[in-house]
This record gives sequence, C-alpha cells and structure tokens, in this order.
Amino acid sequence: MTKLQRYNGLDSIATLQLWQVMKEQFAAHPEALETYRISKALQAPILYMMLRGILVNKETIDELREKFTEECKFLESRMDIITRSLGMGVVNFGSPVQVLWLIESFGAKVPVKFVKGKPSKSANAENLEQIAKADPELAPICNIILAWRNRKKMLDVLGPTLANKDGRVHCTYKIGGTVTGRLSSGADMFANKRLKLKSGMNMQNIKQDEDESKTGHASIRSMFVADDGYKSFNIDLERADSWAVALEVFKATGDRKYLDACSAGDMHTYVSKLVWPDLGWTGDEEADTKIAKQYFYRQHSYRFMSKKLQHGGNYLGKPRTLAIQMKIPVALAQAGHDSYFGEFPAIPTWHAIKKKELQTTGSLTNLFGRKRNFHGRLDADSTLREAIAYLGQSVTAEVINRAFLRLWAIQCQMPWYDLQLLAQVHDSMFGQYLAQFDQAEVIPLLTHVMQIPITVTSPQGKTITVCIPLEASTGWNWAGHSPANPDGQIKFKPGKLDDRQRQRPAPQTQLRLMDRRLSSLY
Repeated sequence: MTKLQRYNGLDSIATLQLWQVMKEQFAAHPEALETYRISKALQAPILYMMLRGILVNKETIDELREKFTEECKFLESRMDIITRSLGMGVVNFGSPVQVLWLIESFGAKVPVKFVKGKPSKSANAENLEQIAKADPELAPICNIILAWRNRKKMLDVLGPTLANKDGRVHCTYKIGGTVTGRLSSGADMFANKRLKLKSGMNMQNIKQDEDESKTGHASIRSMFVADDGYKSFNIDLERADSWAVALEVFKATGDRKYLDACSAGDMHTYVSKLVWPDLGWTGDEEADTKIAKQYFYRQHSYRFMSKKLQHGGNYLGKPRTLAIQMKIPVALAQAGHDSYFGEFPAIPTWHAIKKKELQTTGSLTNLFGRKRNFHGRLDADSTLREAIAYLGQSVTAEVINRAFLRLWAIQCQMPWYDLQLLAQVHDSMFGQYLAQFDQAEVIPLLTHVMQIPITVTSPQGKTITVCIPLEASTGWNWAGHSPANPDGQIKFKPGKLDDRQRQRPAPQTQLRLMDRRLSSLY
C-alpha cells in the first residue's frame, strides 16, 4: 500500500469515526442536529460566493487610492509643520516607536499595561483617544495620527492584488470560523500560491459609515459594483442583537417592556434620549431621529454612540469602559447606564439568571437551541460577558444564515430573476438581480423569504413569535447614495419608485467558463 493510499484511507476512516461519535451526541441532544444541518447546508451557497466573487470598478479603486494617498500626505505635512518648528525632525507615522516617542515628548502620560509580567506602553487607538480626551492641547496631534492610520488602513486594503484577473474580489468564507455561528472571511484560498499572490480581503470588515451621505467620507464599498444589466441589493437585519436580547429577557423573566420598546420604533434614538436628555427632544419620532443623528464625535452621531451604550450595557459593559467607547465622561456614562437599566430592570435580572445557569451547567443555549460550552473560569467576569454576548450575537448569526439559505433556494428555483448572492456580512446579505425586473416585484419577495420566525415561551407560559425586521436598499454599488455617489444604495420603500439610471457603466470583464450559460433552459 502506497503512502498516498494510506493517507486517503485514514482520511475516510477518521471521518467515519467522527460521524459515529456525532450521531451519539445528536441522539442525546436533538437540537444540535439542526445546527449541524444548517452548517452543512451552507456549504453550497458559500462555495458559490467564493467562486463568483464581486465585480469591482478599477477606476473607482484608483480614485479611492489617490484620494487616501493625498489625505495621508496632507496629514503628514500638517504634522511636519509642528515637529519641524520644534526641531523634532520628521516623524514616521508607520512606526509605533516613533509615534510613542512623539506623544511622550509632548508630555502625554501613556497608560502602562503588563504583558507577560513586563510593563509595556503602546500608542494604539484606544490610548490616543484617551489622551486626546484628557488633554485638549494634545488632541490635534492624536487626531492627526488616528486619521492617518485610518487612511493607511484603507490603502492597505486597496492593494494591487485585491482583484483577480477576472476583475472580481474573491474571499474565503469559513462556516466554523467563529464560536457564535457567524461566518468569518479572509483572503482568496484559490489565489495562485505558487506565485505567492494574495488577493481578496476580509469582507466582514467592509463597513459603511452611518453618515457617509452627509460627510462625504469616501467608502471603499463604492468599488463593489453590479454587473452589466444587473442591479444590486443589500438587506439588513434591523437591530438584530437588540431583538435577540429582548426575546431572551422575555423568555427568562416574562417581562416584555424591552421587547415592546424594540417594537415601538428606533431603539437607538430612545436610548439617546436617556443619555442626553437636554438635546431638545420634541416627542415626534422622525424629528427626534434627526436630532439623534447629529454629529457627536468625528463622523459619529449621538445615535451611533447610544448603540454602544445599549449593546455594551446588554453585554455587561462597565460605565468606565462605555465612557471610553462613547467618548464621554465617566459620570455621564454612569448616569446613562443607570437610566438605561432603570428603564429596563428586567435586563439585569436576565443577567443574574444566566450567570447562575452558566456557573451551574458550564454552558448556555440560545433561542435556536445552539449550545455552547464555556471552558474558562465560570466565576470570572470575562467569561460571563463572553457568555451573555454569545446569546445575542449567535441569534443574529442563526437568523442571517437561515435567511441566506432561503435566498439560495430562490436563486436555484427561480432562475428567471438570475439572483446572485455575492456577500454576507454578519447581519446583512448583498447580491444582484437582473435589472429588467421591477424592484417592486423582486425586493418584497426577497424580504418576505428572509423573515425567520423566532418562537419563545415565558416562565408564565405565554408564547410569542417574532420576526426580526428587515431593511432593504438597492443601487449599482455597495456604498450609500450621495451626490458624489449617484449609483449608491437607496432605501427601498414600497410604493416609491427608484427611477434612477446607472451613471457609471459596469466594467467589461471576460466571462469565465463557470459563468457561461450552457443551455437555453437555464
């Protein structure tokens, strides 16, 4: 028997042995079988997305690269004026050692952390933001460094090997990449390793700034475009983690006040009112949402920062930690924290119930029956925070994965729309369909299919079924619509016609064999 035959035989035998053990576990825990089936079913659509890739506009990439390069040079020139005037020479922003020396030269007190028993200092983003908050005179220095790093990070993403020869960005999705059930992604696994080419990217880090349309801040999402003859869509779960926590609280306590608040309207604006009660709130939901979306810190709004308090509080974040994340004084974070839990006292009760369950069983099970064992110290705060966060985040993952599979069924069973799923990013799906079809026909179908019912029963025996709300948008690239980006995504509203015409034509690419239609019956 050759070495290759032994290797293949061992591969098959080990797989069979694992399956025999798993069958016994499934018999003891039937709910785990559903998790296994979902994970297994995801293989086909994920492999399709990996092979299909997303078309990118190289002209847009060049424009973004030029823009970010110019911004980096401008920020460097501003800092050079300061350092040269003080006889400090030129500081390399790319060197952590030089940046640390610079801010300490100006008298900044950098927090010391112990790594493996040894003191260590770092000029990371968290420390720079703390220094800027504590010392207004150093704030311009820290903000220049932070802004430069932001642009440099985007330049690193927009590398020359980002797209493959087919003009598309491909990435590798991993079904078991996270403990919560969320997909993880990275560089293209099919790239030419012999030539040491690294293409693709982590799609989970492609974020869209909330206020992009107002600030004009360029988003690298704009480089992802629909193919010629297609229109793209993006469908998000709205406040999915908040809904998950609300249902968990109802299941554990029977209290539905937080659930009703999620159902009533914009929960993040509601929390903004608790944290900043003196912003001139009107009582009108639409007007108050506009107030909450006013700028607070850099490009972030009051509403965006309130999301941090809400999710941080739900996941056992301390007021001091929340103050750092929200860029507010600790006293204000403490007041907002107290007001939030004063409004929803059932959330701390839920925390206590889950803490007892964790320390008793060493595991927690989410609303879909997905069980996770925790192997750290069960009485440690870090383990409890991780466990509570798992309950919310894993529900979001379960919902979007099930919605993903339903969209895959539409793609396979309704070929006339030529629906193509292109990316999944935590709580949203991005894809495209033939532009000849009216979005008033396609988008309601997709959002209807993506509604995943969640049924929970309270300790009092009351049962409710809820579907997490969805928000859909359409356009010809993945970024938000703005005057500078007329092909961007616009929120879909029933009865409101999107009569825009595509402004920037799709790049012409060579059609690969796997993308060709081999039969007119397709």
